[in-house]
Amino acid sequence: MSQCRIGYWMKPKKAKRINLMKIEEILATKYNIDLVELDLVDSDTVTVDAIFHKMSDLILDSKMGKESAVKMLSSFQKYINQHPRVKVFDPLPNIEIVLDRVSMMQAIAACSEACTAGRRFYSSGYIDCTDVSNREVLLGDIKDSNFNYPFICKSRISQGSLGHDMCIILTEDGLRDVKPNSVLVPFIDHNAILYKVFMVGTRYHAVARPSITSKKLLSKHVDVYHFHSDTVSKITEAETSVQHDIGSGENFCCNQSLTQSQDTLVQEWVKIISRKLGLTLVGFDLIFETGTDRPYIIDINYFPGYDGYGEFHEVLAELLFASIQTS
Repeated sequence: MSQCRIGYWMKPKKAKRINLMKIEEILATKYNIDLVELDLVDSDTVTVDAIFHKMSDLILDSKMGKESAVKMLSSFQKYINQHPRVKVFDPLPNIEIVLDRVSMMQAIAACSEACTAGRRFYSSGYIDCTDVSNREVLLGDIKDSNFNYPFICKSRISQGSLGHDMCIILTEDGLRDVKPNSVLVPFIDHNAILYKVFMVGTRYHAVARPSITSKKLLSKHVDVYHFHSDTVSKITEAETSVQHDIGSGENFCCNQSLTQSQDTLVQEWVKIISRKLGLTLVGFDLIFETGTDRPYIIDINYFPGYDGYGEFHEVLAELLFASIQTS
């Protein structure tokens, strides 16, 4: 029997961030599996038993008409269609759902509805700002949605640097900074704690991260505050300027864990999200509303960085190995 091979494709920066070499080492030493990089230009030469990838940027580039991205994705999809027994983590159409914040928010709401009554998470709701040329229409949408200031304005594109560029609208005058093809979501006070839940199939790990504190935010006395979301939630040696301005900053304790009851719920939600979205390598941002402790999932990210998930490499290698055994 020939040695099994698993194909992968991702940008070098992503490969370095997740320490792909460690996954390769585990596959080789523990499971006797070769890890090979896919050639998306000439996929006809590929012979693999399973594939995992991070093609988010290629998908977005292809939607913008970039010819090279269109050809690479077409070549990849052709190979998948011709080799239906090859397990793919994850199918391109499923990934597309979470690359657009409108379809993502709709998916979050659908997953919420699939939860058992009394044990569900919630969606914050959103306002689609594809066209913001008519201010009165926007004000009407805000009124109809029963949203109260402040709001967070995010790009419809959820991945890449554009997906992390955001602003907080604190007054009606701040609406001038709402750009086309964005979404407005309400700011929900959550004690400045955000949980990154990293999923590998139905296995997961939750990591607490610093977030925005309403006390600091409301003390800014500005109409709008622009920031990059990574500068809020990243744990760094020195407090970032954004963390100093509106975040929990030095008061944040990174060892804060989900309670046992919260973790039990997250375990159920992970299974629902994996099943409903058909995604394996995914993560979501979870907050608990101050005062009510009501849980909200506010974002879903395809193939996140898995920072803080110590067993990520072993868990992914085990999943890849299991996929070959059942294919």
